[in-house]
Amino acid sequence: MLYQAPSQAEYDRFITPTGALTAEAIAFWQQRPEACAVLEEWKNFATYGELPTLFSTFSLLAENCHSSLPPGPNFQLDAQPAVARVVGFHHLALRAGVTAADFDRFMIENVARIDDYPGWKFHMLKGTGGNRREQYAVMLVLESLDSLNSFHPAMNVSTEKSLTFVKNHQESERMYDEWRTMASFSGAPQMYTDYLTIAGNVD
Repeated sequence: MLYQAPSQAEYDRFITPTGALTAEAIAFWQQRPEACAVLEEWKNFATYGELPTLFSTFSLLAENCHSSLPPGPNFQLDAQPAVARVVGFHHLALRAGVTAADFDRFMIENVARIDDYPGWKFHMLKGTGGNRREQYAVMLVLESLDSLNSFHPAMNVSTEKSLTFVKNHQESERMYDEWRTMASFSGAPQMYTDYLTIAGNVD
């Protein structure tokens, strides 16, 4: 599950630093008994995004603002064509001797050098809390599963389309080389998971 809030202050209105509901959140759900009934049915099938489920919170440190991925929801059935994006999380850690302030500064000052694949968008997230607190994570939002497979159909596999793109965008590769001197890089052998969106709330 991925929750997105417009700011830390808005998130803190409803969720405490330990992951519990605030008084405002409890009142919110008390006013929506039909939604609560749906969530109770959900819990018959799988865990839900509440304690004691493991969770991490992140703030947006930097993003690629010249991505070709159009704005909009990650999932929408009534769109033409329907939207079912892929969201990838790649977990990172700093190298010994590198401070968070140094890496933050590098990423903020150099993110504009990144050229994403067409239909992809790069975000660098910084861990802020949770009962499984992380240092950093790359969040990649892809327009579709077909788009993912057209560049990387399997782990450590790059298509000719991917190799051609890399060849034509060497400034991005130079930025990535600098990144690797400061922290682990996204993708194998680091821990990562790509998720296909199957539902979403666009309200």
